[in-house]
Amino acid sequence: ISKKYTQLFDYAPNGNVVLSMEGNIINLNFWVAKKLGKDRLNLTGSRFAFFISEKTRPVFRAFMDSLYLNYDIQICEAVLEIEGSEDVNIQIEGRYLKDKDQFVLSLVDITQNKQNQALLLNEKNYIDNILNLVAVPVFVKANDHKITFANTAFCTLFGLDNNSVIGKTLAENVPVDEREHFLKVDRTVLDTGIPNTCEERLTINDLTLIIITKKIRFTDQSGNRFLLGSIHDITALRI
Repeated sequence: ISKKYTQLFDYAPNGNVVLSMEGNIINLNFWVAKKLGKDRLNLTGSRFAFFISEKTRPVFRAFMDSLYLNYDIQICEAVLEIEGSEDVNIQIEGRYLKDKDQFVLSLVDITQNKQNQALLLNEKNYIDNILNLVAVPVFVKANDHKITFANTAFCTLFGLDNNSVIGKTLAENVPVDEREHFLKVDRTVLDTGIPNTCEERLTINDLTLIIITKKIRFTDQSGNRFLLGSIHDITALRI
């Protein structure tokens, strides 16, 4: 192997590991040695799976078996256990080289991504909990009109449980004329971004309500459009 490619292997910004059929380390670059906190020479010959956390080791072993059986590039996620330091979440891309009877793995540190995902999930749960305490019915629809969130007050108003609401448009169970009206209003708000407030009649199963709905559009960082709506039941005022 040329000196150029050896340097590319050794000093790559991500991890490179070559394993034998038995899963022992044949070669590894400085990135992997640094992550494991050990000298490269001392790591050679070690069983790489021993550095994978016990919790994710079955996933890693299944990944290695799949590499051997399929001969194509595959990806999995695992956790490196670092002695005296915090664990590292990694994404592993691997391939089995049949002619050499070896596995070549490329490792990427995704610890920060995992932490960011956990923070976002905690933030989402926090917001969901607040909205579920709000007395006003609130819902969120994706660009395809399907509900992605409905608070407790929303479900209570229509006598529905959360499972029968999420993933639905709420137009499935209403008369055709009302369905066309609601979907048209939603589409206009989603496409134009112009907020809408109107008094409407809504019939679900045997329940007919007169409501005032307020709908606005918001766009997330990925450019996905959502409709945020709130409902005020004025049925008693119209009887």
